[in-house]
Amino acid sequence: MESNPTKILMAVLLAGMALLAGGCGNSGQQAKTPESSIDPCGYLTSTDIENVLGWKVATTEPKAYGPTGTCTYKSATPYSAKGMQVLTVTIAKGMSDINTSDAMVAWRKQQYESYKEMAGQVIVESLDGLGVPAIVNGMEGTLGLEMSVGDKLITASLVDSPATAKKLGEKILAHAK
Repeated sequence: MESNPTKILMAVLLAGMALLAGGCGNSGQQAKTPESSIDPCGYLTSTDIENVLGWKVATTEPKAYGPTGTCTYKSATPYSAKGMQVLTVTIAKGMSDINTSDAMVAWRKQQYESYKEMAGQVIVESLDGLGVPAIVNGMEGTLGLEMSVGDKLITASLVDSPATAKKLGEKILAHAK
């Protein structure tokens, strides 16, 4: 995966949109989940990441933002010539009104409408076969996986292809609580 300013901007936008999406779908009410109940690092193991992405996890950094939690996994050389070896999983409450992958595609495309300069560059596609509403979105080489699991939006950024996103989604769902 090559790194350039547009792809880095896209990665930052994906992460920010995932954090903002934590409040979507619950009619504007703030989720009342205490920070300590969010375990975003419990959805993937280092072995899962090595098996799917092909690199070893050197550090894991969990963070909580109210009802949203993130876990960032990095290799020993996260920004190497091999590409970015960083994966961030975000768990956010508030996705109960998204029941199909097609509805999730429409929801995400609506959010991208305000980023006109990215028109034609952004990928938003349904990701079927996981048993939950799921999409891949982003730009070529810097895709994010998004899944609606119960009342949670679970995202994983950055992945290089829809096939990789699906494999990662399978691992995440195996650990989903």
